[in-house]
Amino acid sequence: MDIEPDPILSADQTALVEQLTDTEIEYIDSLLLDLCSNRFQKVARIVGDFMQQRRFKARELPDVFLANRLYILVSSGTLEYQGFLNHMRYCEVRIAVAGDEVKLL
Repeated sequence: MDIEPDPILSADQTALVEQLTDTEIEYIDSLLLDLCSNRFQKVARIVGDFMQQRRFKARELPDVFLANRLYILVSSGTLEYQGFLNHMRYCEVRIAVAGDEVKLL
């Protein structure tokens, strides 16, 4: 299967994202985690749900940025994934499980 990775941010999108404060990024991460569960869900679905809820109204955030935040949460061990990382349509995430317990932040 030949799968194209998620696109990179455009110059305008990068400029927008660079304006975010650390506090705003932490808040975005917490909102994304609120949409995750202990069951695997598609990254594209979580990103879409985030964008529909519009709980973060300060800026229009690009879907690729939101997917990248989920991948960063995977890298930190907060989330686990299955599928193709950096391919939001072909990747699923869940809250990381240690033994039978779910790790929470």
